[in-house]
Amino acid sequence: MVSRMLRTTRRFASQTPTRLTPFGFFLVAMVGLVTVCLGPVAAHAASGSEVGNESQPPMDFRVLAADGRHVGPVELFDGPTLVDFWATWCAPCVESMPQLESLHRELAGVVDVVGISVDRGFGGGVKARRFAERLGVTYPIYHDFTRAPARVALNIVAVPVLLLIDADGRVIERWDGEADFAAVKSSALRLAAGPADGRAPDRRRADGATDTPAASR
Repeated sequence: MVSRMLRTTRRFASQTPTRLTPFGFFLVAMVGLVTVCLGPVAAHAASGSEVGNESQPPMDFRVLAADGRHVGPVELFDGPTLVDFWATWCAPCVESMPQLESLHRELAGVVDVVGISVDRGFGGGVKARRFAERLGVTYPIYHDFTRAPARVALNIVAVPVLLLIDADGRVIERWDGEADFAAVKSSALRLAAGPADGRAPDRRRADGATDTPAASR
């Protein structure tokens, strides 16, 4: 199923029915220099880039949920969360989704996994969710199509991008391009285990147990 959908995705991406003027070719070339889609986009993609710190400004964005609600960071990040920015036309994004689904099942109750589709248009969210369902994806899929897009707040200029975010909404680690999922799992479990500075851990622990009410935040 996955391989057939990837072939269809690549074939669709290779079709160029629209004729470009010389100015159009110039614009395409310039965009190509700035962003790279359908492939790795950074040398550090295999190991991830640690970006977490105490000075990050509060996030302010909204994404569309399946029921039409506009969901913000407070609702999305109530514990350690892996956030996958993806699109139906992005072959590496599609290739990584079964691995993300495996993490979603394996780390359930410890680390959340959510997908945020950047497919265009009002119908992009429905299209993305149906696409994900055909791949057997069960983690939540949101659509980045609001007046306060998440891709702007989180500096997403190409996909795929995978972010590890803590319960306070801070980006702890970032993988641009094809991620090393062994490293992703290790980083997520390390975050879920709690900080080493003596602060109380988040509501979920890496051993799968739930903190007592007195110890929960």
